[in-house]
Amino acid sequence: MKALRNCRIQKIFLKKSGRCLAIIWLFLLSISSLNGQAPSWVAGTPSIGTVGPTTIPVNYGINMTGTVYMICMNYNYLTSQRSAGIKIEAIAGPSGAKVATAVLPVTAGNINIVLQTILNVVNANTYHTVFVVAENSSGTLQASPVRLFTTTLPCPKIDILTGFTQPVTCINIGATATFQTVILDPATSGILKGTTWFLDWGDGTTATYTSTVDYNLPPLALRTHTYTTTTDCNYVFSNTIRNPCGETSSVQYIAVVHGRDIPSDGDGILRIVNNSNGSSLIQVCEGTQSIITLRDNSTWNCQNPVLPGGLTPVPNVDPRNIEWLYGRDPVGAIFNTSTCTVNIAVLGSAPQASGRIVPSPYGPNSLSQAITIPATAMAGQYFRVYLKNWNKCN
Repeated sequence: MKALRNCRIQKIFLKKSGRCLAIIWLFLLSISSLNGQAPSWVAGTPSIGTVGPTTIPVNYGINMTGTVYMICMNYNYLTSQRSAGIKIEAIAGPSGAKVATAVLPVTAGNINIVLQTILNVVNANTYHTVFVVAENSSGTLQASPVRLFTTTLPCPKIDILTGFTQPVTCINIGATATFQTVILDPATSGILKGTTWFLDWGDGTTATYTSTVDYNLPPLALRTHTYTTTTDCNYVFSNTIRNPCGETSSVQYIAVVHGRDIPSDGDGILRIVNNSNGSSLIQVCEGTQSIITLRDNSTWNCQNPVLPGGLTPVPNVDPRNIEWLYGRDPVGAIFNTSTCTVNIAVLGSAPQASGRIVPSPYGPNSLSQAITIPATAMAGQYFRVYLKNWNKCN
C-alpha cells in the first residue's frame, strides 16, 4: 500500500509539472508576439493641447512600454515622413526649421495613460507641424508617424509693474537698493520661459537672469544691490527685459548714494580758512593784538550731481548743523598752549563753543565769531579752533 501511494503521488506531480510547462510555453509565445507588435495610441492621442506664443503642448499615450519620438517644424510641412526618419531626427535634436524635438520613454506605470510634453519653440504667431511616432521596447516602430498642425499665439508685449526702493542712501550706513517687479496678470505679462533680464546698477555691477518657466521673475537676491563706491553720488539703474519671441521692455531709476562731508564718503571735505585771505595757515605776531574771523570753506558732499539723458539728479541738500569750538577739542578738552586770554566776540574768553547751529546763510560758507589774540601771546604758542559738522549720514 505504501509503494502504490508513492507511485500515485509521483503521477500527480508529473501532471502538475506538465501543466506548468505548458502555461510557461504559452506565456512565452504571448511575449514573443507582443515584442513584434508596434504600439497603439491611447484614444484621443496624439493631439495638441492649448498652445502659447512659444509653447506647444502635445498629448500622447501608448498601450505598452516603449518610446515616443516627436519633431516640430516651424512651417506647414506637407511631405510625408518615414517613422525611422522621425526617430533619427528626434534623437538628433533641434536645428534650423526643426525648432523642437522630444524623446519620451513610456514606462510600465504609464501604459494606457494620457501624458503630455511641452515643446518649446521660438516663433510666435507661426504655423507649426508636429510629427509623432512610437516604438515598443524591442525597437519596433509604428508603420507611419502621425502629423499634427497648430499655430502659436501672437507674442505678448511685456506688461509688468516695476519699482525701485532704497530706504537708506548713506554709503557709510549701507546704501542698499532693490528693484521691485510685480506681475498683475500672468497671461498678458509677456514673461515667458526663456525671457532674459539684464540689470545694470550703474556702478559697474551687472547681473543677468533667464526665466526658467512662464511668469518666472529674477530672485530677490539678484534684484538687490548695496552701493559701496563713492565715484558718483547718483547712479542710473537700468533693467532690460526681452522675451523669447522678441518683445522688449526697459526702465531706468536713480540710485542715490550720499555720505558724510569727508573724502572717504565721496566728494566732501571739511576745511577752515582765514576769511580775510583764504589761507588755512594763520600767523600772528608776538606783541601785537590780532582779530581773526574764520570761514567754513568746506565742500559738502554731493551738491551738484549730473546725470545723462535728462534724468533729474538728487543732490545731498538735507539740512546740516555745524558747531564752532574755540580753544577746545571736539570732546571738550582744552587743547592749546596759549597762556594768554583769547576772547571770542560775544561768547567771552575761551574756551567756548557756539553750540550746534544751522549755517546762515545756508551752505558751507559760515563765519566764526571774531577771535581776539592779545598782544601778550608769545611766539611758539598756538590756539586751536575746530569746526564740527553733522548731516543725515552722521
